[in-house]
Amino acid sequence: MSQRGGAAAGAIRWGLVLLLLVLALAALLQNVLSRHALEEAAEGKGKTPPAQPQQIAKTTIWMNVYSPSSLLDEEPLPLGAVIQAYDAQGIPCGEFVVAHAGKFGLMPIYGDDPSTRLDEGALPGDAITFRVNGSEAASTPAKIRWTTYGDVQRVDLYAYSPGSEIQGWFAATVYKLGSSFERHVTR
Repeated sequence: MSQRGGAAAGAIRWGLVLLLLVLALAALLQNVLSRHALEEAAEGKGKTPPAQPQQIAKTTIWMNVYSPSSLLDEEPLPLGAVIQAYDAQGIPCGEFVVAHAGKFGLMPIYGDDPSTRLDEGALPGDAITFRVNGSEAASTPAKIRWTTYGDVQRVDLYAYSPGSEIQGWFAATVYKLGSSFERHVTR
C-alpha cells in the first residue's frame, strides 16, 4: 500500500514539473510571437490591415450578412468590436460595429460599381474574408461568396485576438494533460 502511495506521489511531482515546463514554454512562445507580430506590424508586413486602411466605397450594389452567434476569443463578440469584410483582391467592402454582444448585421458588403474603372468592391463569385478587430476570422459556412444584389446570408465568425490563439491552445493542452494525469493517478 505504501509503495502505491509513493508511486502516486512521484507521479504527482512529475506531473507538476511537466505542467510548469508547459507553462514556461507557452509563456516564452507567446512572448516570441507577440514580439514578432509587433516587428512585422512596424515594418508593414503583418497580417493586420495598414494603419490607414482604404475607405469602403459604398456603391449602390450590395448584399447583406448577419450573425446571431459570433465569437472573439471564444466569447461572444464584445460591444464595439469592428467587423470588416474584404473581397478576393483584398479591397475592403464592408464594415460593422457590434452593438449587441455576440451578434452583428445586417452588414452590407458592397459590390463593384460597373460604371467606373476602379475596383470598389466584390464581384459575383468573389470569396469574401472577414476580420474582427483586425484579426483574421474563420466563418461558418467556411467559404463565403459575394452573390448578388439584395442577397442575405447568415455568417457566424470566430476570431482570436493576437496572442490569444496560444492561450486557447494552452488551455486545451493543460486540460488534456490534467485529464490524462487524473486518469493515471486514480487507477
